[in-house]
Amino acid sequence: MAIIDSISNVPGKIFPSSIWISREIRPDFADSIMITFQTFDLDTSDKVQIYQGIGSQKQLIRELTGSFIPELVVIPSSEATLLFVSDDIA
Repeated sequence: MAIIDSISNVPGKIFPSSIWISREIRPDFADSIMITFQTFDLDTSDKVQIYQGIGSQKQLIRELTGSFIPELVVIPSSEATLLFVSDDIA
């Protein structure tokens, strides 16, 4: 699953400014969730936040930014939320 696909018509820019995208992950029959990244390249004003759980009870596990591929993220739960925030709108 991709958090964002190419959603911008601006050459060289994959996503527009001031965007907020949330994805809930709830795999069937899972005790934990492992998240890996094949590519990762964000401006320092953009971030990906990974939460254990969904809704108001979610807990921040990791916040990612920059251009280095992050290490494996393991969430010890059957539910997770990924939040992508562009240009410090949150």
